[in-house]
Order: sequence, then structure tokens, then C-alpha cells
Amino acid sequence: KFSGQNVDVSGKIAKLEGAVARLPTKAQVDKGISKAMDIGSRNAADLGDLARKVDTVKAAVDASRDKIDGFDKVVQQHVDRAKAQAKGVRATIKGEGKLFKRFANKLDDAP
Repeated sequence: KFSGQNVDVSGKIAKLEGAVARLPTKAQVDKGISKAMDIGSRNAADLGDLARKVDTVKAAVDASRDKIDGFDKVVQQHVDRAKAQAKGVRATIKGEGKLFKRFANKLDDAP
């Protein structure tokens, strides 16, 4: 109910004008939006750069894995060759041992 008594209309209007004066203008809002969009664009560009760097690192890691896999195959070939050579050496030593045993037996049998 408005009776007109004890109402400071001028004071209320002054408060409203003060509140409105504190609101940003359209130009200020547009400037803030433009600034935020510039920051967003820079962040998007930075993220794009980061994504490219991550892709470069991933490619290097994949290439390293391929090299390691290749080295693993080469190492395995050398291991297999060394095992075969060791087996051959053992057979040779065993054969020579039998030969020496025969000589020793012949020497023992000799008068």
C-alpha cells in the first residue's frame, strides 16, 4: 500500500541511479567479451601447439619402440647364434675328450 507518507522517493531514485551507474556499459561489456575471446583464442592456439608437441613426442617414442623391437630381434639372433656355437664347442670338446681318453687307454695298454 502506498500512502505517500514516510517515503523518500528522491532517496530511492538516487539509490537506483547509483546502482545503475555501477552497472557496466555496453561498451565495457563488449570489451570484456572481446578480451575473453582473445584469451580463449590464445589458449586454443597454445593447446594446438601443445597437441602438436605431444604428437611429435609420441611419434619419437613409437620410432624408439620400433628401433628397440628391431634391436631385440638382432640380439635374439646373436643369442641363438652364440647358443649354437656353444653347443658346437661342447660337442668338439666332448669329441676331443673321447679321443684323448682313447689315447690314454692305448698308452695304459702299451707295455
